[in-house]
Amino acid sequence: MRKHANGSKGDLRSTLAELKSAKLEVDEVDDELSKRIALAEKALAKLKLGVRISVELAAKGNWAQFLAFDKYGNRWRLVIEEGPDDGGEPDDWQCTPLSDTNREMRAQAFERLPELLEAGIQQIRNYAKQRRELLAQADALLAVLASETAGEE
Repeated sequence: MRKHANGSKGDLRSTLAELKSAKLEVDEVDDELSKRIALAEKALAKLKLGVRISVELAAKGNWAQFLAFDKYGNRWRLVIEEGPDDGGEPDDWQCTPLSDTNREMRAQAFERLPELLEAGIQQIRNYAKQRRELLAQADALLAVLASETAGEE
């Protein structure tokens, strides 16, 4: 065994024991955070939002990273989406469930969860506004169709 900087083997053993203990502590709190992510996903899924909501986590050059609550497979999940900030093609984007990311990403993203929820309010309101506009267009189209086809049956 190598000697510690001060020449003592005992001090190195003590340092390694503390390092192992600290690592176990980090693992324990990260495991708890992972459980909280699963609980947050379940709670958000119960809201039955039905639309994707997102908040930007980072942007660098022509690359962007988002925390989103989106359909992943057949479940609504918290995900990290990464890709070109100009939108790009769907194949240019990578989507990873938050629970499958590294511990730093899980912590950074979970810390931004309140911002995701706040951003989601406006995003869902914008979605509803777009749908109301579409309904108005549909009504106008149907009115024209009805007047042009009146009496034809």
